[in-house]
Amino acid sequence: MFPDKVLVINENCSDNIGDHAINEGVKSLLRENGFEPVCVGFDAELKVVRAKKIIIKDGVRDKLRKIKYKYLTSNIFFKYLRWVLENKKRIAAINFSEYKFVIIGGGQLIQAGGTFPIALFKWVTDIKRARVPVYILGVGCAEKFGHVDKQLISIALNKSDGLFLREKRSIDKVNTFFSANALYIPDLAYSLYPSIVKREVKKKYVIIGATSYYVYMKNIKEINAGEYKSLSDYIHIWVELIKKEVSSGEKVVLASTTIDDAVLNEFIYNMPEIKSLNASITLVKDLTSLDEYLDILAQAKRVYSGRMHSLILGHINGCEIRPIRLNKKIDYYLDEYSDRAPVEIKKEISDVFNTLNKDVKC
Repeated sequence: MFPDKVLVINENCSDNIGDHAINEGVKSLLRENGFEPVCVGFDAELKVVRAKKIIIKDGVRDKLRKIKYKYLTSNIFFKYLRWVLENKKRIAAINFSEYKFVIIGGGQLIQAGGTFPIALFKWVTDIKRARVPVYILGVGCAEKFGHVDKQLISIALNKSDGLFLREKRSIDKVNTFFSANALYIPDLAYSLYPSIVKREVKKKYVIIGATSYYVYMKNIKEINAGEYKSLSDYIHIWVELIKKEVSSGEKVVLASTTIDDAVLNEFIYNMPEIKSLNASITLVKDLTSLDEYLDILAQAKRVYSGRMHSLILGHINGCEIRPIRLNKKIDYYLDEYSDRAPVEIKKEISDVFNTLNKDVKC
């Protein structure tokens, strides 16, 4: 007898190693419970990410960046129409009735500003039209939403058969913003425990994963970051971290979890003030696969990052985690995960999923 298939819709096609860790966590959880996962992209079937060059000139370019950050908004109606036209055909090609149920997640953030609202609305309404259960699993919730985004997200959340959030604070937010009820489930990347843990590995170095300036810019208001930092000011933060670790006698590995982060790490590695320290620094030049990144992580004493899932993977592998506070996700992570053991978190995920599984069988 073949296992029941479950459709998983998430960001498995992105360049972010964190998204791949979440996707592998969901697949692992489903297989442990006797299901066969089939994965498709949430926002697109394939994403082509081109690295952006780093040019530091704190003059006209930086002023234009400030103006864009402060004033420029896109036309959401055009953006949403374009997304529907580009994705309608691939969604229509899926026979939802082949699946026992559908999971949207984990890892996505319920947020405005991109195409998340229209994508969630389209997926949920099409799945429910096929009369198949759909669960939104392991997502977070942002802080601010416009009227149109609120309406689209509210309809999607309230049409779903279950909503499970990865942060306890987000439960109150989705109720306030969208009048939706939610339950808690820890971040699904923790489902990879203990399968990705490499035992008896000597800890040799410190990982520093400089995080793209775009992440800082996108979240300035959300985290009340205070005075605006230019690109050169922002890079200086990472340079000082590297210098501090090298001066204390540590070997440093610059390793990234996205393409834009990899560009920044390489830029920093080639800066004159860092080049003089290169005997103590190793650059992982290109973006690695999830498995390759885990191999690097296995020998790390501690991890510096502004990416939540880099910290989570470090936590699972017994590394000391040093978060760089670039968004609210980092704050929530510190509050809800950092002082808990991975084995405890994995058990809670399994317990919550068992509740969902019983609901499906009913």
